Amino acid sequence: MRVKTLPVSLAVPWGLNVGDFASHLPLPAKITIEVLEPIHLGERFGSEPDHDEIYDYVTGVMQEKLSELQSERRLPLIG
Repeated sequence: MRVKTLPVSLAVPWGLNVGDFASHLPLPAKITIEVLEPIHLGERFGSEPDHDEIYDYVTGVMQEKLSELQSERRLPLIG
């Protein structure tokens, strides 16, 4: 192991961590992916669209779906 020092740290949820291996293991998580309908910018906003209007619309649609998915979760961390 050719190290001159051994790192000791506090890591959540492992507590005292000797070495640096346990803090790099990912926690298990549920991931929900949902694909939305395509947004046809030319049809919706015309040939000379306002970029700020498009940005507001796209982020609004995404935020609505994220809020809907969040409301379906039971527990914040383990889902």
